[in-house]
Amino acid sequence: MPSFRKELSILFGLLSLALSLSAQLQNESGKKLILVKQATLGISEIKAGVETTRFVGDCIFEHEGALMYCDSATLYNSANQMKAIGNVYMNIGDTLFIYSDSLFYDGNLKTATLYDNVKLIDTTAELSTDLLIYDRMIERAHYPNYGVIVSDSNRLTSINGYYYTSPKEFLFQNNVVLTNPDYVLKSDTLLYKSMVKTAIIRGPTTITGKDRYVYAESGWYDTRFENAHLRKKVFIRDKDRTLNADTVYYQKKINYGEAFGHVIMHDTTQNIFALGKKAKLFGQKELAWITGNTEARMVDKKDTLFLHADSLKLIYDTVKQDGRYLYGFHHVKFFRKDMQGVCDSIVYSKVDSMATMFGRPVLWNENNQLTADTIYLWTSHQTADSSLFKGDAFIVQEDDSINLSYNQVKGRDMRAYFRADSLRTVYVNGNAETVYYSREEDRTLVGILYLLSSKIRLNFGGNEIKEVIYIEKPDGGMYPEKDYPTDKLRLKGFIWNEKDRPKSKKEIFIHRE
Repeated sequence: MPSFRKELSILFGLLSLALSLSAQLQNESGKKLILVKQATLGISEIKAGVETTRFVGDCIFEHEGALMYCDSATLYNSANQMKAIGNVYMNIGDTLFIYSDSLFYDGNLKTATLYDNVKLIDTTAELSTDLLIYDRMIERAHYPNYGVIVSDSNRLTSINGYYYTSPKEFLFQNNVVLTNPDYVLKSDTLLYKSMVKTAIIRGPTTITGKDRYVYAESGWYDTRFENAHLRKKVFIRDKDRTLNADTVYYQKKINYGEAFGHVIMHDTTQNIFALGKKAKLFGQKELAWITGNTEARMVDKKDTLFLHADSLKLIYDTVKQDGRYLYGFHHVKFFRKDMQGVCDSIVYSKVDSMATMFGRPVLWNENNQLTADTIYLWTSHQTADSSLFKGDAFIVQEDDSINLSYNQVKGRDMRAYFRADSLRTVYVNGNAETVYYSREEDRTLVGILYLLSSKIRLNFGGNEIKEVIYIEKPDGGMYPEKDYPTDKLRLKGFIWNEKDRPKSKKEIFIHRE
C-alpha cells in the first residue's frame, strides 16, 4: 500500500509540474499556449527531441476562451498543438458546440480539425459530417467532403460547405439539395444568411414542389417575408402555366410579382403565349398585365395567330388554372395566314370562344375586307366559325387593282359564316347597299350593279362574291360602265385599308396610320 501511494503521488506531481510548466511557458514567451484545465493523469516525455505530454481521463483544455473536452489527448508543447481522442467536445462561446471522435488543434493557427461523427450545433441548426475544419481566426467552419444540415423541417446536403459563425452565414457548394415538406431545392451554390433568414442562389438552381417548378441561376429568397428575387434564365411552371423571364420579383404574402426582360407566359391548356418586356402578376385576382413590345401567340395544329398590342392583360380561371380572357389594348394588329385584323382594342373570351374588336376594327379574310363599329368573331376548334359586324358594317373586295374598282356591300349589321377558314355566307340587315362589278369568266365587264334593299344574302366561293340574293325587293339595277352614276362608285363610308393589312407576323408591330 505505501508503494501504491508513493506512485500515485509521483503521478500527481508530474501532472502538477506539467500544468506549472505550461503556465510558465506562456508567461515567459508571451505565446498563447494551450492550457490544461483538467486530467486524471498526465505523462511527459521527449522523443526525437520533441516534448509531448499525454493526458488521460476526463481531459479539459482551454485556448483563448475555447474549451475542449476528450477522453485522452497528446499535447505537443513546443508546437502548441494537440491531438484529442474519444468523446471530443468543443465549446466556443455560449452558442457553438462541436462533437467528434477525434480532434487535432493548432494553437498558433487557432484551427481545429475534427474527424468522424462530427456534429456542429448552434442555436439555429445542426451540422453532421465526417471531417470539419474550424478556423477560429476567421470564425469559419468548413466541411470538404459531404455534410448534412438539419434545421426545423429543413434538411440540406452538399459536398462542400462553409459556416461563418459570427455573421451566421452558410455557404454550400456542389450538389446542394435542400428538402422540406413543401419543395426540394437543388443548386450548385447556395448562401444562407441566418441573421436575416435570406437564401442567395449562385448558379443553376431548381425548386420542385407539388404543383410548381422553378429554375434560376441567380437571386435571393427572404424566408421572413417570403419575398423572392430571381435572375438569369428564370423559368417557373405553375400547374398548366409557365413563365420565362430574365428577372422575377415575387411577394408571396400579397401574392404579387413582377417579371422583367424577355418575358414569355404560356397557357399550356389553351396553347396561348404572351410575350413582352415587363409583366405584373396579381395572384389573388388571377391576372397578369404585360407591357413593352408585347405579343400574343395562339397556336393550333394548322397555324398560329400572332397578335400585337401596346399592352396585354390575361385573366385566369382560378379553378381550372387556364386562361379565361385575353385583352389587347391600343394599336392592336394580328396576323394569321387565312385572317388578319387591326383595331384599337380586342378581348378574347375562352368562355364562349369569342373575340371582340373595338375602335375602327378591320378584318381581312382572303380577298375580303370587313369593317364595322364593333366586330364579334366566334371560333370553333381554333378556326373562324362566324362573326357579327355591328354598326356601319361594310365589306370591300378589290375588283380591279389597275382601275381601282371595288365590290362593296354595306348595311347596319352583318352576320358572316365561315367554312374551312374561308368566308362562305354573309347576311346584311338594314339599309343594305351593293356595288358589284359583274364579269364574265374571262374577266370581261358585263356591267355594274347597284341595288338597295333592307336584307341581302351574299354567297362566296373561290375568294370572290359568287351570288347576291336580295331577300326583300331591291331598288336599283345593272348599269353599263359608261352609264353608271359616278357618285355611286364609292358607297358612303368607303375606306380601302390595304396599307394597314399585315402581310407577315413581323408587320404586326407596324402601327396603322
